[in-house]
Amino acid sequence: MKFFTRPYHQWPYHLIPYPFWKRGYKKPYKEIIIDSGVNALINTSEYPYITDYPLRTQPHQRWVIPDYPFDLLPNLTQEECIEKTNKNLSKWKDHPNTIASIQYRYENIDSFSHWYDYWYSQLHQTIGIGNLCKSRKTSFLRQVIDYIIDNNPRNLPIHFFGLGKYAAQYLVACNPPFEYSMDNMKWDYRMHKQHEVGTIHNGSRARHQKMLEYIRDISVTAEEQ
Repeated sequence: MKFFTRPYHQWPYHLIPYPFWKRGYKKPYKEIIIDSGVNALINTSEYPYITDYPLRTQPHQRWVIPDYPFDLLPNLTQEECIEKTNKNLSKWKDHPNTIASIQYRYENIDSFSHWYDYWYSQLHQTIGIGNLCKSRKTSFLRQVIDYIIDNNPRNLPIHFFGLGKYAAQYLVACNPPFEYSMDNMKWDYRMHKQHEVGTIHNGSRARHQKMLEYIRDISVTAEEQ
């Protein structure tokens, strides 16, 4: 299992939004996920840099095919989020070094299973599971995890975007046979909501400590990374 986090942590696995990458990213890392950067969609329905895609990267530099997570986007309906995500998946799913993030109706296991099954047969890379960041229903998150474990016969790698602590504990306990990873999006989002960035409670030291606590709580040690 690999845990990806923002670059202000001393950690070998980084997760950054595309604008950081575009400006020239120089921090050392072992692997990096270049997310499409959902914050760019706060006041618009399209990424202002969508024409920069597809990206050209190396195998240790995977980029997320731009997706539109409904749980973070008030400007789009659920169906619009799914439609726009699917359009990009169709366009770029065969490009190298990608993560194909799947969108579905929020906290709807039937919608999730439908779109997971639809895309699974067409994909060969890491599958990203989005629309999780604001979900508080551990029962739903467990359903998602169970469904993937039962329906991943090719053992494709899975990345869970914004998986909460209790669901992460459940995932680790399940010990799935495929490679999987998660990130800091859930608690990163909450820290931004609770404290202004750069303050003592939301600075690089506090965030690094929070990451270590999170990893400890899901029973994953640094040696296992």
